Amino acid sequence: MRPIHAAIDDPVGTTIAGMLTWLFGSTAEPMRRRSDLPHPPPRPWPRLWVPGVIAGVLAVVALLALPPDSAASDFLFLSTALVSLVVLLGAPLTMAPGARAIWWWLFAFQALTMAAVAVEAFARESATGVAFPGVADAVYLSAYIPALVALGLLIHRTYPGRDREAWIDTAILTVTATCVIGLFVIVPIASSGNLGGWASVVALVYPLLDLVLLGLLMWLLIGSA
Repeated sequence: MRPIHAAIDDPVGTTIAGMLTWLFGSTAEPMRRRSDLPHPPPRPWPRLWVPGVIAGVLAVVALLALPPDSAASDFLFLSTALVSLVVLLGAPLTMAPGARAIWWWLFAFQALTMAAVAVEAFARESATGVAFPGVADAVYLSAYIPALVALGLLIHRTYPGRDREAWIDTAILTVTATCVIGLFVIVPIASSGNLGGWASVVALVYPLLDLVLLGLLMWLLIGSA
């Protein structure tokens, strides 16, 4: 057994032990996970929450039903995206200053996504056509950064449970999703001979970043209190 002064003189080992305890140790705080709360505390919901969710679902269904690259599909997509930008820009103004950062990052994510769609549409209408990878892909991939930051802030602000059960549940679901996406998306891309070296790398980055986002979402939903 190491003496106490040796542990004090080894800050690196102490830091690593603290990180392992933070990650895998059972939490000492009772009722920290959502599943541990017998009666979740009531919280006010905005009046437009339900109609907003219904309108969003209907817009997604309509986009899936309409023919791609049609005038109606483009109009619906642009109008819905603009409404979402207004919501993401106006919602933080009604909240406490400490909660606004998440919404600003979500606004940046939506703005970059719309910019990528605009760049791709311009390239499609031009004489050169859409190149892969191109400028639109660079903007698309940069949009993952604010999305990851927003999820990280949400996880930090909601104090996710760091007990073993939350980590095990998240790991099982993430590994399952990784196997499915790897089998049906990553493996076909890697084995395809239609893409060059750089194009294959960019095509593989998309599902890998999606898996990172999915893992963070699962951790937020499972471990959050």
